[in-house]
Parts: sequence; C-alpha cells; structure tokens
Amino acid sequence: MFAKIHSRADAEGRIREVVAVCDAGLLGKKLVEKELVLDLGRYRGFYEGEKVTEGKAVMLIAAAESLNLVGEKALAAARKARPIDEKAVRRIAGVPHLQIYRV
Repeated sequence: MFAKIHSRADAEGRIREVVAVCDAGLLGKKLVEKELVLDLGRYRGFYEGEKVTEGKAVMLIAAAESLNLVGEKALAAARKARPIDEKAVRRIAGVPHLQIYRV
C-alpha cells in the first residue's frame, strides 16, 4: 500500500489533513464502471507517497480526520483502525473506494 498525507490550513488557520491510502497494485490503473471513473494513473501523485505496511496504514487511518481510500487492503486497514459505515463504501469496477471528509 501507498499512503500520502495532504495538509493545508483552513480559513481559521487550523491545519487540516487528508490521508490517502491506495493498494500498490492499483496505482496507474483506470477504474471505470458506467459513469464512474477513478483514474489512478492521472491522479497517481495524490496516493503515491510512502510505501507502508498494514500496521502503519492502520495507524495513519486511525489518526486521520479525513480519508480517501482505494483497494481491498486499504479498506481492510481502515476496518482495523476505526468503525466504517459499509454503506459509504463504493465499488468501481469491483474495487472498493471510501471517502470520509470532516468539514
């Protein structure tokens, strides 16, 4: 798996982070199902940060405010890290994708 932390300040100056985790084998692929498209080639840089173990992914996911996860391994790590609303998990070409954003 690859994980990348995206940080930016909000309007009040607080640092907000999004943790992106993607199964390594999915990077570079384009997932298409009807009108849904997830282009992991075009947006590879969003996910491709540090190569992480499942344990490290669990730690990052547990501490995150916001998440963008793609792949079976990424979702398995999320389930170990925190409760997941399975209804929020979308599948695109059979691949699970979950976004959780704190606003």
